[in-house]
Amino acid sequence: MTAVQELAAAIREVHKGNAYFSPQVAEWLREESSPLAAIKRRQSPGLTGRETEVLQLIAESFLNKQMAEELHLSVKTIEKHRQSLMHKLNLHCTADLVRHAAAKGVVDTQNINEVLKPGRAVA
Repeated sequence: MTAVQELAAAIREVHKGNAYFSPQVAEWLREESSPLAAIKRRQSPGLTGRETEVLQLIAESFLNKQMAEELHLSVKTIEKHRQSLMHKLNLHCTADLVRHAAAKGVVDTQNINEVLKPGRAVA
């Protein structure tokens, strides 16, 4: 498509009340709105995508067994991811992981308040 054709197409779309994005911008928007891009944006430096998923589930108060089922992994693998998260982030308990997840926007803070209620057992 030539520049003149692209400009004409843009004018037609805008005239109809629609938005117009060049093919390059449209591709970028598709990539940035993908679930994988959302995970990468929330990732802490040095964490893998899987560790970020585990962090999110920990913050949502999933038990190790529930996380294993959700992610189709073994409980031992989940335990290893939890251990790796604590080591990489220099955190020492589940509550610290939950606070970190909230600070990074990995999970909605309203859910965090429920998880961190006094007297509630944390997995």
